[in-house]
Amino acid sequence: MDISRSFFGNTAAGEPVSLYTLRNSCGAEAGILDLGAAVQSLRVPAPGGIRDVILGYDDAASYENQDSYMGVTVGRVANRIAGACITLGEETFRLTANEGSKCHHGGVPGFGKRMWTRKEDADRLILTYHSPDGESGFPGSLDVSASFLLTEDNALEIKYSAVSDRDTPISLTSHCYFNLLGHDAGTLKGHTLQIHADKALQLDDQLVPNGVFDHVAGTDQDFLEMRPLIADPDHPHDLNFVIGTAPWTPLRIVASAAADGLQMDCLTTQPGLQLYTADALEPTPGKGGTVYQTFGAFCLEAQNWPDAVHHSDFPTCILRAGETYQQKIVYQFHAIP
Repeated sequence: MDISRSFFGNTAAGEPVSLYTLRNSCGAEAGILDLGAAVQSLRVPAPGGIRDVILGYDDAASYENQDSYMGVTVGRVANRIAGACITLGEETFRLTANEGSKCHHGGVPGFGKRMWTRKEDADRLILTYHSPDGESGFPGSLDVSASFLLTEDNALEIKYSAVSDRDTPISLTSHCYFNLLGHDAGTLKGHTLQIHADKALQLDDQLVPNGVFDHVAGTDQDFLEMRPLIADPDHPHDLNFVIGTAPWTPLRIVASAAADGLQMDCLTTQPGLQLYTADALEPTPGKGGTVYQTFGAFCLEAQNWPDAVHHSDFPTCILRAGETYQQKIVYQFHAIP
């Protein structure tokens, strides 16, 4: 794998942002920013040529100003925490509320708008971030690493690791917006999807799990077999599928999506998978002047179960002081008939 570096603009504070381009010998390329440890592009071989299957922006300011988490690494805790508070032992911590009364995707600003630092490594791109004690209300000084590898068989492999000096919740994910027809396709028409999970977490009217499991068979959320992915106001998708019941599972395929001769398999060690079909994405200018549309992409966010801090029967998201958090997400691409 070859890695090159180019200038991507400055943040509002004047910090230079770098775009790291990972290349393999098959013509695939992945563009990774040190702003938000974001996946800015992902060009993969497909029938008819190379396709960029990731929505994104052409400048640093758009990543700083967005509220869609497009392409970024989400943390400390992906998804929603009810009441924007957590209790560890006898101590309660008030978090940043950035979605009504909830803390969403780590609060404000979250890891996706922080500058990360490159760590030298010969084989992969490693970006690190130090989250100080009290950032967005979370306890503990947390050191996070996001490692990116573009393999020779056209897979983008993302490894997350973290250590903290205090007990703290953590659930990291990559918030890539995919369209397998190409980032500029504008629609998910022609996509099919399979998710290897027969249950999902039931949500209340605040999109927070209520502790009940829904069996998906026979519902709009039934992707047990590969079937068309219909995403429109009558068929929105924004829920967490149950992949495992422990904080870590063996790396395995948890979902597959396909369109126009290209298939993407999602593999992970995480116990949950959030399917989101961009129902809240407002029409917005993206790469190359493309205007991205509502329901024009899908996200497969491998993560711990949402609001796990308030459910003792959910896989724990608490990283104990001195222990190491480790998770992996892989997006594997290949042509299909």
